[in-house]
Amino acid sequence: MKQKITSTSSSVYFLKNNIVKKVFKNQNIETKFKSEIFCLKKLSKYNIVPKLLKVDKKNNAIYLENVGERINKKNIPKNWKFQLNKILKIFYKEGIQHRDLKLDEVLVKKGQIKIVDFGAAKILNKNKKNQ
Repeated sequence: MKQKITSTSSSVYFLKNNIVKKVFKNQNIETKFKSEIFCLKKLSKYNIVPKLLKVDKKNNAIYLENVGERINKKNIPKNWKFQLNKILKIFYKEGIQHRDLKLDEVLVKKGQIKIVDFGAAKILNKNKKNQ
């Protein structure tokens, strides 16, 4: 494992072959784990979140593609406002409130912005059909 980032609710490990492992821990594990998986699957068709590679329910872990590093002055895309606006519109359309969106959750790779960490997300229209 290359690097580990730990928060109160999870640990993130950067593995070989461009793979990231996220292990959920502590309070509300089941809720956060399910929310993360649901949002990643629902948003995957838009290419705005990491690809979910594997779910390990036994160990409360998910494996994701590595989608870059935190946004900063050196890697911010020229069209960052357009990309973030598009992403927020998709969240609205799909009925997802991230509820923890901050710079740490905005990653960039090759000029493409992707959003991570949906453990605190709220699903607004889970049963509503999209137009």
